[in-house]
Amino acid sequence: MPTTNKGEGMVMPEQEFLHNIAAAQSLISVQAYSAFLNGYMRGLRCHFHGEAFATRQEHGLFMTLVDDPDTTKAAMGRGYRAGLSGKTVEDLLRDMELSID
Repeated sequence: MPTTNKGEGMVMPEQEFLHNIAAAQSLISVQAYSAFLNGYMRGLRCHFHGEAFATRQEHGLFMTLVDDPDTTKAAMGRGYRAGLSGKTVEDLLRDMELSID
């Protein structure tokens, strides 16, 4: 998990972070993607804020959700990993073959 987003070596510029969070929030009403997007926003916050956002235990739990037999939890885990890796909403939409025109 990133350790900080302050000073040198910023993980993601604040404007990009805010844009991605806002875009994910606007898409969350699409029921088929809500668990994924909830996980994505949590992961993105960890990516941006670093260890200050989540405990190692919480991080570990979200990382293991990918393998959960419950498809909703697994989607949340995939979203968490996408956010944690710093994927943008545009990347996600491209992966889902949707357009953002």
